[in-house]
Amino acid sequence: MFTRVHFFYRDASNYKYTGEILVAGKMTLDQIKPHLLEGDSVLVCQLGRELELDIPHPGQQATGGFPTTDDHVYVEIDECEIVHKLNEGETPACTASRFIQGLKQLAGKWDIAAETKTLEIPSE
Repeated sequence: MFTRVHFFYRDASNYKYTGEILVAGKMTLDQIKPHLLEGDSVLVCQLGRELELDIPHPGQQATGGFPTTDDHVYVEIDECEIVHKLNEGETPACTASRFIQGLKQLAGKWDIAAETKTLEIPSE
């Protein structure tokens, strides 16, 4: 069994982008919510460093460029989808327990200023 963690990002102009990460094992949104920033978000660069993974910010998909003054660091986790069979070529990035452990390590320590600097998001 696997869990597909769905990321959702909406910039200030209401452009929407998504991303995902596949983890081995079962994990629910209720299990991770207590460790999320403001109950629904992560800072993907910091999460990626904690898990030793490259997790791109969904806003980087923008065709008009990223970052702009419309961008911010908050990326929501809006779904943990249980998956029983993988698509061809898919491999989990980590285990569900490692993902949860990483969130627990970051809970209460999310650094918005550092994430803003890492992503080079301009101030208004």
